[in-house]
Amino acid sequence: MRSGMRLGPKAQAETQRALELDPNDPRIYIVIGRRQLYSPRMFGGDIEKAIESFRKATTIDPHSDESFVWLAIACGKKGDFKAAKAAVDEALRLNNRNVMALEIQSAMR
Repeated sequence: MRSGMRLGPKAQAETQRALELDPNDPRIYIVIGRRQLYSPRMFGGDIEKAIESFRKATTIDPHSDESFVWLAIACGKKGDFKAAKAAVDEALRLNNRNVMALEIQSAMR
């Protein structure tokens, strides 16, 4: 927890710099979404914002199976299993060998 408090602002600055350099890189929005998904609420964590970031990544690059996997994880964590299933199905359509998507699909059964 202490390292998160110490390194969090540095990571935030690096993410902001990457966003300034290329606002159309979906990986930046995946990083932002993961931070929002796994951070405690008091440190900026918010599932809705995470889902929004992952959706932005899928909009920028609709061929990125990784973006859809993270969207599925966030939707599942929120309890929206219909959206999670749709996202994991799309990830597997894009890359039927995506291990994370296959594990999520298996867990949904």
